[in-house]
Amino acid sequence: MGGVSGIVVDILRPSPGRLAATWRTVLAVVLVATVMTTSRMPFLAIGPFLVFVLSQRSLFLSRVVAVLLVPMLTIACLVLYGVAAVSWDTPWLRMALWVAIFWGGFYLMHILAEPRLLVGPLCIIAVVSYAFDQYPYPNLILSKLGWIWALVGVSVTSVFLTQWLTGVPTALEHVRGEFQRLARLVEDICRARAAGKRPEEFDDEGLEDATELVEKLGKAHLISGPQSRNSLLVFESLHGVASLAVSPQPVNPPDPLWKKVASAVAGLRLQVLERAPAVPVDEKTESSTASEALHILATTSRSLLEDSATPPAEPEKQGFIAADAFSNPAHGDFALRAMGATMACYLLMSLTSWDGIHTCMITCVVTALADRLEREHKQRLRIGGAIVGGLLGIFAVVYLVPLVDGIAGLLTILAAGTGIAAWIANGSRRISYAGWQIGLAFFMILLQSPHAETKLDVIRDRWVGIILGIAAMQWAFTGFRQTSAFKSAPLKAHSH
Repeated sequence: MGGVSGIVVDILRPSPGRLAATWRTVLAVVLVATVMTTSRMPFLAIGPFLVFVLSQRSLFLSRVVAVLLVPMLTIACLVLYGVAAVSWDTPWLRMALWVAIFWGGFYLMHILAEPRLLVGPLCIIAVVSYAFDQYPYPNLILSKLGWIWALVGVSVTSVFLTQWLTGVPTALEHVRGEFQRLARLVEDICRARAAGKRPEEFDDEGLEDATELVEKLGKAHLISGPQSRNSLLVFESLHGVASLAVSPQPVNPPDPLWKKVASAVAGLRLQVLERAPAVPVDEKTESSTASEALHILATTSRSLLEDSATPPAEPEKQGFIAADAFSNPAHGDFALRAMGATMACYLLMSLTSWDGIHTCMITCVVTALADRLEREHKQRLRIGGAIVGGLLGIFAVVYLVPLVDGIAGLLTILAAGTGIAAWIANGSRRISYAGWQIGLAFFMILLQSPHAETKLDVIRDRWVGIILGIAAMQWAFTGFRQTSAFKSAPLKAHSH
């Protein structure tokens, strides 16, 4: 029950900035829905869903996602139109091209350091590929892709306008906030150890986001090299100290050492809070309290790690492409399994002419993770979020929509459902994806057309499609004997 209770706590627990982020998401969704319904644009559910994708925890990350959407859409458009132009009247060639494209896409996802760059294009290709088979006309492809570009523009504009009006935190403010939160937590843990107590757990939520953000800021030259190095050193030292303090068999240093570390953390936190720099000051400034606290924290962390019975392994250095990208057969095996699951869903849709379950192909793409535990966790979040969002949508359509009249009432219902989904999406990493799925399922029922709809088959098809996609991935990755490549070279887990 610990895992279930932990998820419930993550859903209900307020955290710094969570309410403000939820409020911004609701405003942006209402704005997007208003523009799309009054303009009678297609794909009404996709626009609000893109708001969730674009609404990151800082302005910098939102801009990064918005900028990445351009090449992602461009790649998808070029691939789709190329296949349409070459094979619009040759079904067997089109099928062979889809097989090659999906295999190549999954292969690249497995060897790239940022596999999320390929998820968007593959999802668009998965949706449009089957639609093109039903209506094999290149002009229809251009029309659909044109509307996708239009709704992306509306979503990006709405999100940035909402962030500008409400004042979303900058990247540097986000780093400061994560540092303050983590420093308070580590200080409490160290003081507990100094008092002879052992904390039961250490919640490092947000640490990975913060360190990744610091690295991106350094690469973008938004902070200097010394600032970036000091920031990463602080986050890593705080995490190392806290992890050792709560480990099942922790090191037993004398109590004054834990008190010394707690004082160093407190001094560093107060210095950063008072001077409000983006990151701690340079170590060369010997008179700085922050520099002294950083030195104490870093050396103490290193001494604790050196005294530990199981010192951590050196971090593996990795470039943009895996070093064994063209020599390790595990990459090709992974791509073959993921492609097999995706094309199995494609064939099932074609044989049954059931286009409503197209989400089975998307499920294969977004849950294509090498690590089994991460893949199954994301699959549970996907189907669980779809069920919760679907039930919310059914309740709204059956009981609430008949009570309202006009777009104002519909937008009020939309805002309420979006608030629930956005609150979960702005929670910890282990539940945020479920919030995305709750929102998408809710939008698919409520925003089927510019006017109110009461059809419920759309959510039935989505549930069936997700279940089929999960079953296909389980069949592909666990239904066959694992090859020697999987056994000899563990695959790196990617999250997207």
